[in-house]
Amino acid sequence: HNAYPSFRTATTAGLTDYTREATNRGGDFINIIIPVWDQLDDATNGNRMSAYASFAARPNNAWWGYQSCDQHGCASNQNGTVNWTNMMVDATGVQNRSEPWMHFIYGSEGALYYNAAYLLDRAWIQGGVNGDPGIWNATGNGDGTLLYPGTPSQIGGTTHVPVASYRLKMVREGLEDYEYLTKCKSVDSNVAINIALFMFPMQGLINGQPTGSVYGANDFGHSPRRNYVEAVEQARGELADCIESGTSARTDIVGTNDQIYHRGRYGGIWRNWEPVGTPPVGTTGDPAIASWTYGRLDVFARGGDGAVWHAWRSGDDQPWSWQNLGGSMAGSPAAASWGPNRLDIFVRGGDGAIWHKYWNGSAWRPSQGDWQSDASSGLGPQSGVVFFGSPAVSSWGAGRLDLFILGQQSFTGAIHVWHKWYEDAAQHWYPDGGWEDRSAPAIGIGGNLGVSDSTFNRVGVFVRGADGTVWKQFWNGTQWSAWGRIEPL
Repeated sequence: HNAYPSFRTATTAGLTDYTREATNRGGDFINIIIPVWDQLDDATNGNRMSAYASFAARPNNAWWGYQSCDQHGCASNQNGTVNWTNMMVDATGVQNRSEPWMHFIYGSEGALYYNAAYLLDRAWIQGGVNGDPGIWNATGNGDGTLLYPGTPSQIGGTTHVPVASYRLKMVREGLEDYEYLTKCKSVDSNVAINIALFMFPMQGLINGQPTGSVYGANDFGHSPRRNYVEAVEQARGELADCIESGTSARTDIVGTNDQIYHRGRYGGIWRNWEPVGTPPVGTTGDPAIASWTYGRLDVFARGGDGAVWHAWRSGDDQPWSWQNLGGSMAGSPAAASWGPNRLDIFVRGGDGAIWHKYWNGSAWRPSQGDWQSDASSGLGPQSGVVFFGSPAVSSWGAGRLDLFILGQQSFTGAIHVWHKWYEDAAQHWYPDGGWEDRSAPAIGIGGNLGVSDSTFNRVGVFVRGADGTVWKQFWNGTQWSAWGRIEPL
């Protein structure tokens, strides 16, 4: 390795083992770390992706994923279904195919598995070789035995041939899933990661980091959450819709001119403006738009009566329908979707507070006409700050919301951006007891607030500065940047 620095070396070890060895041996001599999945992300220690990403960011470095009986037990009488993504005999088919999904979610470049044909060389001989009974009595819950012996007496023919196990078929299906996820990502990265996290959601927060996709992949056999076979079918269908949508990401915009209009860009082509219509009371302010799956659009606007009105359609050739969602709004609404059948709507009420309601797939909560805003819901006021303007909201992954609002400090008169975020696994708004102060550009804020998520665990907030130019601050997955000016065209 010293003689040929470009020659990459690898080890099946976790980051802690690597760090210890690098310290004891006095050198950074490993390029590829291959941890077992239970060393990467678990409910006890949390998601260690930031540490592995830091290692992989060095020149010539990477990390891969690895399965071993360390995860599920190496003896014959241990439970092969417990904990982590795995290819074991007693795990479900969805669990068998889940590892490629983990590579997509966590960003691993490669996979390692020690053997697919373990003991197959002696499996044809009745009684085994030298006392080894062969594949039928292998321990480790089938670890390494993805191919079985096919004998003429059982499958016909005149020669012994290897027979692929159901588990091997599921691994192949998972690799196809990965190809579809990657293709969808080239169309729209947000849609791709949302589909992946819908299938294998992050289960909670440990040390401030989302954790649990790799852990949640294993509870399939005894989780009441849903039918996971149907979940796979739904995810594959959504990936097909994403890929079919075109070579460019779909873009939809709305505007007003006495009524609301919509224009979409599909497959790199802008379509003509079309009328969405208007509620019977008319509209004021700017509309908001969200989509929880391809072909579905939801538009929200402030009606002339001060209430929030909602228009939707489930296909480009379908008519728009309107409904009244109630409320008393100041400013314009903000809307986001973190996944299929989920919508979250936020407004600044006539009382200056931030109000919220959401669609859970079957009904509006707290109800179609009611909204929620109080300290117990996590959206209470910020002490010494008066909110103004309209909120902005975004979602970079399943169960995650980032909410922003402009607020003026009562004592100093300074205008800052204020931020709260929601984690559905914990069903909690952060930070506790108030809002996070995201400060302001040095030039000051002149108005208008926007937010966008570029990919998983990334979000940017935009404001119009007091100089009339646009300023941006972004979260890169581990920390916030300073405010920076976007140069005008």
